[in-house]
Amino acid sequence: MSRRKINPNYRLRIASVAVVATLVLGSLNAFSQSNSPLADNHPNEYTVQVGDTLWDIAAKFLKDPWYWPEI
Repeated sequence: MSRRKINPNYRLRIASVAVVATLVLGSLNAFSQSNSPLADNHPNEYTVQVGDTLWDIAAKFLKDPWYWPEI
């Protein structure tokens, strides 16, 4: 029997799809847990200032500013 050779580009595409799928599913799981805890000393209200970023605002309100996309 002769073995059929697999195109190296095909293997690369399959590996790339697997990596992307893993990253997407992992990030969906992280952001689906919307119970990101508030910081102990978070303000009750905040007025956005010129130059503020969502990262800065998330750092004021949340224990983990990496949840800034949920703001």
